[in-house]
Amino acid sequence: MLQEPYHEATKGDDVHSTISATVLPFRDIILNEHSKSSLLLFAGALILFLIASLNIMSLFVAKYYAQQRIFLIHHALGANTRHLLVLIFSEVFFMMLCATGSSLIFAAWGVG
Repeated sequence: MLQEPYHEATKGDDVHSTISATVLPFRDIILNEHSKSSLLLFAGALILFLIASLNIMSLFVAKYYAQQRIFLIHHALGANTRHLLVLIFSEVFFMMLCATGSSLIFAAWGVG
């Protein structure tokens, strides 16, 4: 709490008054008594994000495990490891680009 005396002189008379101001952190003003519930909400969202990420990673692993025969054929025909990695990266990049675009469209639709 910040309290300082404020002196003001008007027409020769000394008028003494005290002005007090309370300075609070911005976080306390916004969260107030809801800080614990907002932290729990953030933790839940983070756990949900981790579960979704692990799900997508397992789908990619299952997809490339199913394509293992195709990769072996590419390797037998002369493709080296770099070419196979470029093939995998190009497929993943295209899927991530489509997912990012669709999520931006949904986010703009949800905000507007």
